[in-house]
Amino acid sequence: VKKCITERELKMSQEILAKIKLEEPFYIKNALPSMFSWTELENLLNLRPFINDSRFIITNRSKEQTYQWPAQSWLSDINTFPPKLLHDIVNEEVCYLRDCTKVNKKINNIADAIEKATGWPVDAHIYFSKKIKHEGFGRHKDRAHNLIVQSEGKSNFKVWSKHGESEVINVNLEPGDCIFIPAKIYHKVLPLTPRVSVSLPMWILESAPAQDRYWISLTD
Repeated sequence: VKKCITERELKMSQEILAKIKLEEPFYIKNALPSMFSWTELENLLNLRPFINDSRFIITNRSKEQTYQWPAQSWLSDINTFPPKLLHDIVNEEVCYLRDCTKVNKKINNIADAIEKATGWPVDAHIYFSKKIKHEGFGRHKDRAHNLIVQSEGKSNFKVWSKHGESEVINVNLEPGDCIFIPAKIYHKVLPLTPRVSVSLPMWILESAPAQDRYWISLTD
């Protein structure tokens, strides 16, 4: 974790890394503030490579739900959503962008620190929703461990025990708060306000090496 993280955040990051390696659910208040903002999200949604149909995901989209649009000039990738259509989707659905560990230096450095501490390759998904109390996946479990950082707004998070019989965490996340959910543990998120969160999935069964974390700087 390098120079864009303060001394307090470095200490907090070390605590988070130690807890992650225990592979048990946990919640920490105000652990990683200013991870990602609405302004940064707006910039990504206006940048063509991030709105490809395979990178921009609508969480509750059925296999039968398709979107079509006419070809447009100057596009190297014709599978990117037209901006006005994307705007309408964003206002109605819970969505996320994947392959986002390099969208800013802080996320890249946190992913780098987790990879070095655990050996697990880390991705970053940017989740967002404008609607209040609109679930995305509902109660579900994932194949990856997940560190989730609330960046903007508030969300209610519920996490169940290993066999799903009882709640072990029920908390309202505010900006800077983080929660860790081990693989195959049921959980559910409910936005309480318009919100943005950063999910850092750790692919514990991945055999390929982690991606290159080198940060290109043109101002040093």
